[in-house]
Amino acid sequence: ECQHGVGVPQEVPAESLREDDYLLLPTPEHGDVHVEPIFARLVGWVAADGYLHSSGALSFTFSPKTGKVELVVACLKDNGLEPKLYPRVRDDLVQVSVGVSEVGRSLQEYIRGTTSGKRLTNKVLEWDRESLLQMLGAYIDGDGHVPTVGKNRGQLRIRSASRSMLLALADAIRAVGIPCTSNWDMSPGWVTIDPAYGEYWSDGSGCVSVSAKFSEEVTCYSRRGFHRP
Repeated sequence: ECQHGVGVPQEVPAESLREDDYLLLPTPEHGDVHVEPIFARLVGWVAADGYLHSSGALSFTFSPKTGKVELVVACLKDNGLEPKLYPRVRDDLVQVSVGVSEVGRSLQEYIRGTTSGKRLTNKVLEWDRESLLQMLGAYIDGDGHVPTVGKNRGQLRIRSASRSMLLALADAIRAVGIPCTSNWDMSPGWVTIDPAYGEYWSDGSGCVSVSAKFSEEVTCYSRRGFHRP
């Protein structure tokens, strides 16, 4: 939160921006289209952790230790899909796959690209507040984190290797009336998430953050919420 005046906003050319300048962005507005919660949550899961093929097929790859396999399988079945599981014993991973379906094709309206180019489309902003919160809840279950201890206790952080995805998530969060910040804070390089899997190359990443004051509201449909197990 800003603790001092920033003056009168002015429209200026992008090339004139300097370090420590404040940027004011218009608050996105959500629509009034209500979608089924099970579909909204599927959009969130696929946006966070899924690979949406151009044909409409879906695939996810998880470590069984994360507990995500059961959640994604349940979400897929709720949407009338029949997921198949393929254990990858050598990698200690599980691949969850679904063949071509009308549901998969419908997802292409809302999710585009892969890896660092992956993003949510503006179509999700046509949804009502409840639908957006359901989608965000599933996304946070996939890629969000709310620390329970330390200086960032209670703060929601959603990390992504896609700049476009970060912007889309920030728009969705602000559209439901919750303030957030986003920044690109990790440069390309070798990183280690789990020593058991060694190092891997990252093209960099950033995160969307919501303060502890507001995180419970945006995680109301997520298992990551600070006051939920």
